[in-house]
Amino acid sequence: MISILLPIASGILLALGQFFMKRVAVSLPAPASIGPLVLALVRSPDLYAFVLLNVVATVSYIASLRFLTMTSTFALVFVTMGATVLCLDLVVNRVTLSALNLVGVVLGAVAVLLIASR
Repeated sequence: MISILLPIASGILLALGQFFMKRVAVSLPAPASIGPLVLALVRSPDLYAFVLLNVVATVSYIASLRFLTMTSTFALVFVTMGATVLCLDLVVNRVTLSALNLVGVVLGAVAVLLIASR
């Protein structure tokens, strides 16, 4: 059971880290020199959330390699990360699902089930 949960947790953490990195990028001053840019980065709590989430995701990914092959682990992380980004888009950005999005969700769910059944 833990062999499936670790890569899934890693994918969710990576997607959340990507969300916070996007918030950092949007909040930075546009036409700024290096000094104000570095100061804005150091003051941004989103940057620290991004770094923390990525470090925890990396530890979770490395720990999951004890239980699954690298290919299976990567597939689970990739599918979970994509599903989490899609969920964040639906909830935060109020995006509506297209038919292609639904096909992707179904294929992702099938991929996770096939990997889990191995």
